[in-house]
Amino acid sequence: MENRLWLLLDALSEDYKTSKQLGEELGISEKTVRTRIRELEEAIEGSGAQVFSKPRYGYCIRVEEPDTWEAFKTGRYKDESRLPLDSGERVDYMLALFLNRGDYRKLENLSDFLFVSSKTLTNELKRVEQILERFSLSLERKPYYGIRAVGREFDKRCCILQNFYLPKKSFWIGGEKQEQGQSVVAAALLELTREYDMRFTEIAFQNTVLYISLSISRMKKGFFIGTAMSPIPDRRIRREVELAARLYERLDVEAVHKIRMPWAEIYLAGVYIAGRRILSLDEDRGENNLVATAQIDGLVSRILEEIYISYGVELREDLNLRIMLIQHLIPMEIRVRYNIPVENVPDRQIREKYMLAYSMAQLAAAQMTEYYEREMPEDEVLCMALYFAMALEEKKTMRKKKNRILLVCVSGKASSRLLKYRFQREFGEYIDSLEICGVHELEQVDFKQVDFVFTTVPIYRKVSVPIMEIHDFLESGEIMSIRHFLQAGGMQFLNRYYRRELFFSDIKGESREQVIHEICERTGNVVWLPEGFEESVIEREQYGATDFGNLTAIPHPRYMMTRETVVAVAVLKKPVLWSANMVQLVVLTSLNEDEDDEETQEFYEITAAFLSDKEAVESVIQEPVFENFEKKITALKR
Repeated sequence: MENRLWLLLDALSEDYKTSKQLGEELGISEKTVRTRIRELEEAIEGSGAQVFSKPRYGYCIRVEEPDTWEAFKTGRYKDESRLPLDSGERVDYMLALFLNRGDYRKLENLSDFLFVSSKTLTNELKRVEQILERFSLSLERKPYYGIRAVGREFDKRCCILQNFYLPKKSFWIGGEKQEQGQSVVAAALLELTREYDMRFTEIAFQNTVLYISLSISRMKKGFFIGTAMSPIPDRRIRREVELAARLYERLDVEAVHKIRMPWAEIYLAGVYIAGRRILSLDEDRGENNLVATAQIDGLVSRILEEIYISYGVELREDLNLRIMLIQHLIPMEIRVRYNIPVENVPDRQIREKYMLAYSMAQLAAAQMTEYYEREMPEDEVLCMALYFAMALEEKKTMRKKKNRILLVCVSGKASSRLLKYRFQREFGEYIDSLEICGVHELEQVDFKQVDFVFTTVPIYRKVSVPIMEIHDFLESGEIMSIRHFLQAGGMQFLNRYYRRELFFSDIKGESREQVIHEICERTGNVVWLPEGFEESVIEREQYGATDFGNLTAIPHPRYMMTRETVVAVAVLKKPVLWSANMVQLVVLTSLNEDEDDEETQEFYEITAAFLSDKEAVESVIQEPVFENFEKKITALKR
């Protein structure tokens, strides 16, 4: 059946409606209504329902065979596009079905229509429920009636936006109308935000346009935000609510769409705007504005102090980071209170590429949970991780590592001095000290005071630092190679972190707690661990999972506790469930207070690259010896 007939069917109810009422609702003439009614009568013949007409009253629909009618309605997509092809599409289809309709759907009818077993559909419904739970929604099951989605209308809209409007998935009833009228909404919103001097990111502005468009679409279908959803007005978002009221007024919603705007709709639109816009710290600091308070500034201070205590990374004086965090936290309070999700963020990439930043964000989330007395959504944690990642990258850029370099040349040659001058000119920003010696003088060199050796002659003795052979007169290709070598810093520093005696290949624990206990016990037999170390590692797990997929986890204590940096690598006999993922390779870390910030970040970057490399991890699990682990991790490109 064509979509235009489905829309007419949506407009009909058990109560009579005149052709004029139906025409106004659908935006068509009375004559067209009468024509489509005749088409609809033919289309639903034998489907278990019938259209009735009555002079001066209009038209209504009466269901005569509920099961047959239920099966007919379930097949709505059949003529519109196509059936879901796989499990993922079936999840999308059912999610769209439950969000777009308020009535019950029977599992057996869905099973027949989708050509899958009830058992398969039951498992896929669990995934639907998981998605709904992220938006405080749930599935209600009623014997003899079926299943339907229940929860607040505002939460349903957020779910629709996140799962259908933003990714523009095909299995959304009425999806072909998503873009209609959005340009009008965008123009009106842009004009008002300029008038009210409110700024948005491009994505946040587009999402706000989508929300307003969706709210109108939902109200036209009879889905309104209930008065219970509108609490005592928050005076801090007075201007945002005022903007929302004027926006609906400018769109002429009541006249064009025949919708009487409830206060709750206007208020929640204001809430959505407040949760999306960018806070400017130079805004008027009146009592009726979203502004940075002393409490928020104190929260940021506690977060940065917690990070310093836990990781020894100094971010407390980073003004740019502090401003970014404050600007994020103030509208975040609105988002968390009303369960508004942030824009899609690449969660897997953040966890894998910015492991240290993500761990810092988990600690920040623990502080925010305590402050707001609400659990922090994962997408908020990921956003915080991006801020920390930017701060760490900026810190890394501003503080280029200075290296102690030894040039090994043939003694007495003038070319050696020319080479030294060339090095100072080309690579001075990376050099702390630069010394020259001959091959025969290497025995007297203290390599603890050397970071890199560059040599114009072969060196046959073992040297404990990276060596690079070069020409007497640097060639053009060598300059880039040396610069990259100095920027990367080599991999030799990893020897301070990863040690053969702290590589364990036969951990037998069968749970996360057992594994942590066994690793701590065996590590404590090699190096000193303070009392309460194991308990601190377990405590840290409560603030956020340390498993990152790919059978790996990187647990660590809540605070810096050891006199020296300790890193233990453990391969388990068999995988165990950590928090959300199965784990078979564990890297237990404990940094000390004197650890260099830049080197700490380098360590985490290389470790993250290794833990996310499926082939490297599988190789170490299959061949759990230190030499193989060392080979795999030093071969990685950051």
